[in-house]
Amino acid sequence: MIDNLWETVEWKEKSKKARVSRSKMPWNHTSGSKSFLARSSIIVAEFGKRVSFLEGLVLQLAEHVGIDPSSLVGGDGTSGGA
Repeated sequence: MIDNLWETVEWKEKSKKARVSRSKMPWNHTSGSKSFLARSSIIVAEFGKRVSFLEGLVLQLAEHVGIDPSSLVGGDGTSGGA
């Protein structure tokens, strides 16, 4: 029965519309079951300062793979390095 539902014209139109809508999203939620707000709070607790969401994810990834996160971000919150 469900196999027949996925083959209907109405379902295919709905699926195509949803795919187009998802492709227009400015970001994709990649934090599993944690919300952006929860992830932001974790980042502040880990690094002691507010950073952008993307910067926080980069810092967490760096830490995960064994790179010193402080080498990526300066003490004033600006990008570190060269």
